[in-house]
Amino acid sequence: MAATVRGGRKIEVMRGVYLAEVVVPHSLVGRTIAESRLRQEHGIEVVLIRLADGAETEDDSTKQPSPTTRLQAGDRLRVMGTAQALGQLDQ
Repeated sequence: MAATVRGGRKIEVMRGVYLAEVVVPHSLVGRTIAESRLRQEHGIEVVLIRLADGAETEDDSTKQPSPTTRLQAGDRLRVMGTAQALGQLDQ
C-alpha cells in the first residue's frame, strides 16, 4: 500500500521495506550523509540524491551519494527503509 511521506509516495520494494523520495529535513541541511547518521540511528539508506540546484534534466541533477556528500536545502533524497523509519523523517 502506498502512503504519503512529505507529499510523495512510498513504494514497497520488498516486504516491509519501502522506497520513497523526501525533501532533506531542515535538521540535516549542511550535514554530510555520514553526519546525518540516517542508517545507524534510523535504518534509512540514502540511495540517490536529486540536487536542488541541479541541471535541466533529471540525469544531470541526480547523483549517487557517498558518506561525504553534504546535504543542501531543497535536495530530494531517494531513501529505503521501513514505514516507521521513513515516518520519522517526516517529523
